[in-house]
Amino acid sequence: QLHSVRWTLLLSDPEASDAALVEAARAFMDAIDTVDAARSMTAGAAMPDPVPMETLEQGRGCVAYLLANSVQAEGRETAALGVFRLALEYYPDHAWAANDLGYFLVERHERLDEAEMLLERAYRLKPDQASIADSLAWLRYKTGQFDDFVQPDGSSKAGAVTLLRAAVVLPGGERLRDGGGSPTRDRLTEQAGSVAAKIDAVRAGQVPVVTPLHKVP
Repeated sequence: QLHSVRWTLLLSDPEASDAALVEAARAFMDAIDTVDAARSMTAGAAMPDPVPMETLEQGRGCVAYLLANSVQAEGRETAALGVFRLALEYYPDHAWAANDLGYFLVERHERLDEAEMLLERAYRLKPDQASIADSLAWLRYKTGQFDDFVQPDGSSKAGAVTLLRAAVVLPGGERLRDGGGSPTRDRLTEQAGSVAAKIDAVRAGQVPVVTPLHKVP
């Protein structure tokens, strides 16, 4: 059903503006009138760790999230950003929508404050997912926060190294340990200095992941 919705939105008017696509998506979501209808539309979707779908608004958010991915796959990135935002309007705690939108913004180097808020929300909601930890690590890298740091209010936040070390032992982390699928690692290994060396040592399995950072060669 999502396949037909995507093509209806994209091909009924190939010249439709990004804003028009987002509004068409909104109208479609608002027309979903039961949770069961939303479940039917999302049935069979491949998700590493699905989010709960108990209310109508959550159902609409889940459908919007999958549609955003479809629109992005068609190369309509700006429209996809709008539909990811739409998904979060309906379902603010949709961890994967927060992760994907946050990562998207980091890749475009846009609205990094918003990206941080989204990725920290996603990580708080699903701290056991390697790809989400890796997304937040990528943001930390892009903003130069390699190591853990203390905020003005005295609270601490994990830097890129800590997040990446956590990611490699989470579900899905094996692809990170094998050196694939992580933009954070690719960029870090281009950098001179101890951070890249420490990341490489951990990722290559030369030292245990639990080794304190200051003891990594």
